[in-house]
Amino acid sequence: MAKKKSTVDIGEQVQQKLLELAGADAEAPFKLPSKGELLGRLLDVSKPLIIQSGKGATSRASLTPAGFALVRARLVEEKVGPVARLIAEGLPTEQQIEFIQTQLANHPTSALELEPLLKAAVQRLTAETERRVLAERKSMELRAASRAALTRCLEQLDQLGRARVEELRELLLTAGGTLPDEQPVSDPRFAPQSKPVTDDDRDFRRDVAERLVSSWRDAVRYNKIEAKGYLETAIGNVGAMRRIGEEGETVSFDRESHADAPGLSPKDRVKVTRSGWRLDIDEDRYYVIEKAIVAK
Repeated sequence: MAKKKSTVDIGEQVQQKLLELAGADAEAPFKLPSKGELLGRLLDVSKPLIIQSGKGATSRASLTPAGFALVRARLVEEKVGPVARLIAEGLPTEQQIEFIQTQLANHPTSALELEPLLKAAVQRLTAETERRVLAERKSMELRAASRAALTRCLEQLDQLGRARVEELRELLLTAGGTLPDEQPVSDPRFAPQSKPVTDDDRDFRRDVAERLVSSWRDAVRYNKIEAKGYLETAIGNVGAMRRIGEEGETVSFDRESHADAPGLSPKDRVKVTRSGWRLDIDEDRYYVIEKAIVAK
């Protein structure tokens, strides 16, 4: 006898499996289909709904944020918070905070389960930020000390150069010679410079610019408006820094200055959704530190 074809569509089968997993013991083995479209949907690499680990008796499975979002509305009230907590526990700190924010917005009663995780995640993120700031401060202090030492070295070399000129002058006069009317030309190595002239100078300016733009990128990402404005002012004080595009501006797409996006070709008209930054090297060359983000 022919096997009767299931009347349940694949979308419903996916949700049923997700609901089954949501109600299962997290420490117990969970059996997934061995093959077929259902397994493909659950483990789709582009947007997995389930994460699987181990095999056989040690096999474990857990919902991903995407899988949870698909069935959250079908869970009984008292299960939503605990299931969300289990998912959040398996996420890296920043993803964990983002997931908890989304969950609290959609299901405020989950706060009791998620508050301890959020508190710990914020503490970890704060500690990491403080470590980064301290490391940045030490790095900048070291570079400042190095530049100060370099300035002193150049001053000493300048004094040496002037002393040699004076020595030659005295020798010339002692030998009965006369001084020319023209003043001696200064050695260009010791002339004050308004722009970087050495590779170390250029590397230093580029390093400062990259660090400032990295902090600016974080401020934009986390919508820290005050910090963003402060960093933009600081970036503007770095010589030869140029903004790439203004938000809302319509321009021609340029792969060199704009982050690539699906369906875009050179010279397509696009709108800038987030500015970028570049550092001019000379009149004809520049270095793109952060590409602008654009969309059609």
